[in-house]
Amino acid sequence: MPSQEKRGGKKDDGKDNSTGVKNYQLRRRILDALDDASYSAWKNQPSICSIQEGSKSDTDKLLDAVEAKMRAEMEEQQRRAKFERLRDKRIKELEEVRVQKWNAHMAEVREAYRKKMFEEEQKANQRRLVQKDKEAEIQAAAEKKKQELERLQRLREQNILLREKERLANMAAKAA
Repeated sequence: MPSQEKRGGKKDDGKDNSTGVKNYQLRRRILDALDDASYSAWKNQPSICSIQEGSKSDTDKLLDAVEAKMRAEMEEQQRRAKFERLRDKRIKELEEVRVQKWNAHMAEVREAYRKKMFEEEQKANQRRLVQKDKEAEIQAAAEKKKQELERLQRLREQNILLREKERLANMAAKAA
């Protein structure tokens, strides 16, 4: 709301001037309806500012102008509100599309990750099986080597006993 200085108000000089009072009241009603920006436009229009005494048609014109201005402002606000609603709707739709694309992309990424992890787990299982087979072969080879060494040790002991018997038999044959 414009301040008293902007409205062009003057100090009351004590005179009771009925047309002056009417003009003042009319001015007050008009100025109360205007904001600061529209007040400066109204102030600079001499046809609206210069209210002449007793001219009913000028007053009606002034009120019609203010009404028309207010209607135009309201229509502009409605038009802008309509475009804002459309803009918000379009933004919301685009956001939903973006979220759907993002979700689809992330689903693909998760599936690729699961597949990769599954393949790595399969490879790890395969490596474990191969390692177990190698360990089993190594253990079997060690067991076979142990059995072979035991067999050779028994054979040596038999050979030693056999030679010992032969030596004793040779000594007994020489002594007899």
